[in-house]
Amino acid sequence: MIDQQPYSEIWVSPHAIWDSDCGHGKKNENLEKERNQSLLRLFDCPIEDWPEKVTQEFACFKHDLKSTLCDEIGQDFYDKSLEECCTRLCLDKDHAVKNPLVIKEIIAEARNQNKRSNTLEDIISHIIELRKLA
Repeated sequence: MIDQQPYSEIWVSPHAIWDSDCGHGKKNENLEKERNQSLLRLFDCPIEDWPEKVTQEFACFKHDLKSTLCDEIGQDFYDKSLEECCTRLCLDKDHAVKNPLVIKEIIAEARNQNKRSNTLEDIISHIIELRKLA
């Protein structure tokens, strides 16, 4: 369990978020597993290679944020929204996928179309709760 005392003094509660990177074909898959296991140990959680969960203290995606978004709002919708953002903001696709403004716009457009990312909504809810407790 992470000691949150130093953070609460400045009204910030930490909420870790990471990609487990399952199936990403990285050179050293064992290193990725070890990193995931180390992160889980920080939060006194059962150890697993490719975690996927949202808790009060952290969230992790089995693959990555993009894969989770595509699963929850639809691959076609994601691709179309990403392309529109890239065109409007003059960004190349490789840089846009991790750009917070682009992700925000994709999520906003998804909500306008009554599409939801339950995972991201859970993460945001937990972060809001942490802020209230600070």
